[in-house]
Amino acid sequence: MHKPLITAVLLLATLLAAGCGKETPETTKRPTVVEHGQAPRDETVTLEAEAFTGELEPPMEIEEVDGASGGKVVRIEDGKGKPGDEREDGGKYPERFGAATYTFDITEPGTYKVWGRVWWKDSCGNSLTLVMNRNMARAVVLGEDGTYKHWHWVTAPGTFKLDAGANTLEVLNREDGIRLDKLIVTSDPKLVPQDPE
Repeated sequence: MHKPLITAVLLLATLLAAGCGKETPETTKRPTVVEHGQAPRDETVTLEAEAFTGELEPPMEIEEVDGASGGKVVRIEDGKGKPGDEREDGGKYPERFGAATYTFDITEPGTYKVWGRVWWKDSCGNSLTLVMNRNMARAVVLGEDGTYKHWHWVTAPGTFKLDAGANTLEVLNREDGIRLDKLIVTSDPKLVPQDPE
């Protein structure tokens, strides 16, 4: 027998005796593959102000405006009053005095921000109240910024946790002298709307 062949046979016999090549429970185990679902997609819903659900509660009304998305806006004319204010007859305006309601669907549950394209008359007419899914305890103020008589985007403070399916956003009168062109509800934290979007 040739010397290289004898060496190969001896090496193979040694490896088999040492257990190399044998499958043991330790060598047959495979790593567990954990299925990680896809990360949720960012989702954005755009709502035209004039496309409210149900009735528009006075003193909110529709106004045709050049330069508005869709050509129309929801407005509260200056001097129409705001919730809790005194009326000329000595009474008070009710705590809910003017509202537009929007119902929209989302497919991805998550944390959402709300943006509004708005026009303010002045510092006494530069905000609205937002209520998501009828939760008055989580009502937030949209606005109170210092940009007047110019269309611009403002974002509501904080975020809203939304479930997949139908959700409801109410826009309530807080001050008169305002116009609302459109709303954006988005889970994209980097989204900053551009005029007029």
